[in-house]
Amino acid sequence: MTKARPNIICITWHDLGRHLGTYGWKSVDSPCLDALASQGIRFDHAFCTAPLCSPARASLMSGLYPHNHGMMGLVHRNWRIHENVRLLPQYLNEAGYRTLLFGFQHEAPRNQGQMLGYQETWEASRDGTEVSRHFGQWLHDKGRGEKPFFASIGFAQVHREHAHGHSRASDPATVKVPAYLPDIPAVREDLADYEGLICAADAAAGIILDALRETGLADNTIVIFTTDHGSDYPRAKSSLYDPGIETALIVHWPNVVRPGRIQKSLISHVDILPTLLEIAGAPVPAALPGRSFLFLLKEEPGERRTEIFSERTWHATYDPMRCIRTEHYKLIRNFRPGRPLLMPPEFIERIGKKTTEQYFGVPRPEYELYHLHHDPDETHNLIGNPDHAEEEADLKARLQRFLEETHDPILQGNISPPGPHDDAWDWRLENGHWRLYDPKAG
Repeated sequence: MTKARPNIICITWHDLGRHLGTYGWKSVDSPCLDALASQGIRFDHAFCTAPLCSPARASLMSGLYPHNHGMMGLVHRNWRIHENVRLLPQYLNEAGYRTLLFGFQHEAPRNQGQMLGYQETWEASRDGTEVSRHFGQWLHDKGRGEKPFFASIGFAQVHREHAHGHSRASDPATVKVPAYLPDIPAVREDLADYEGLICAADAAAGIILDALRETGLADNTIVIFTTDHGSDYPRAKSSLYDPGIETALIVHWPNVVRPGRIQKSLISHVDILPTLLEIAGAPVPAALPGRSFLFLLKEEPGERRTEIFSERTWHATYDPMRCIRTEHYKLIRNFRPGRPLLMPPEFIERIGKKTTEQYFGVPRPEYELYHLHHDPDETHNLIGNPDHAEEEADLKARLQRFLEETHDPILQGNISPPGPHDDAWDWRLENGHWRLYDPKAG
C-alpha cells in the first residue's frame, strides 16, 4: 500500500534570525519550538537570500534570488514579483495539494494573498495567536480531505513595531547582548521587549502543534519552521553580516526525520521550494538555482552546498550589497562604499541619535572579507591581508561569476525604485563625520 503524501505546514515568523532557546539564547523562553527542534532536525547554517522581508519571502515562494524574481525591495513600496515567475502554491496546486495561506504574507499587497496562487486565504489578522487559533479551527473542521494540504502560516511577530508595551518575558539585567550591539540599558530593555514577543509567538506556534495532535494529523504532517531573515538590529537585519542573513530552520517529520538531529550543512532559502516539490512528488524545474535537501532529512548520500549567496538592494533607502558565504569565509561587496550601514529607524529612536552615531557611524569599504571561524563577529576585515590573498581572489571571482551568470542588474549600475523611497533615517557627511538625519523631519 502506498503511503499517503504528507501534509506540509510552513510557519514563518518576522525578524527572528535564530533568537530561540534551541539556538543557544538562554534568556529566551521558547519551549514549543525548542521541543519541535528536539523532536526533529535543527539546521544551524540556514541563510536567507536577502536580509529584508519581501525579497526574502519571495525567494522562499519562488526558489529564486531577489534580482531574478524581481522583488528587490518592499512590496508596500511598489516592488513586485515578475509576472512570469511561478510560485510554490502554483506548483503544489498542480501536484494535487490544497494550498492555504493563513495570516501574514509580504510578497503581495496586503490582503491580496490570492495573487500568490493559494486556493484559500485568511488574512484577517497578522497576530500569531489569532492566526494560530483560526488555523487550528480549520484543522479540526477541514484538515482531513481526499487531498493533502500545504499551509503557509505567517506571523507578523517578532517585528519590532509589535514589541513595545508587550509584557516582558526577560529581565533586562540578564539578557544576552550580542557582540554587535553596545551593552547599554536602552539596548537591554529593547532586547527584553523583543524576547517577550518571542515568548508570546512561541506560545502561539504551540496552538498549531497542539491542534495537529488533537486532530490526529501530526503523524502525516511535515512542520517546517523558519523566518525571513535576521533580527531587527544594526549589523543584523538589512546587513549581510551573519546576524542579518542567518535564519532558524527546524523540520519535524514523524517517522522520517530522526529526532534530535543537528545539521550543519549550508542551506539557502532557495533550497526550500525544490525540497518541498520533491517531497510532494512534483517535478523540480532544472532552471531553479536551489537544490533539494531531502537527502539530508532522510540521512542519505547527496551533494552538499559549498556556498550561499545573499543580497540587499532597496529597503526604505538604497544600499546595494552582495555576498558569498562559505563554511569558513564571507566576502561582502558594497556597491555604495564609504558610508556607514543603514540603521533600523525604531532602533535609532529607542537608543538615541548620538548613541547610534557613536557605535555605528563607521564607513564601509568596497569589499569586506572575514574568516568566520576565527572571527565570528565579522570585525576584522582581511581584504589586502597577504595571508588570505588566495581566498580573497577566489571569492571575488566566484561572486562575480554568480552575478554575471544570474544577470544581476547591479552590474549595470544603480537600480531605480518603482515608487517613492528615501524617507527613512540616513547618513550625511558633516565636517568629516557621518551624522544621522531624518528626511521626514526636514
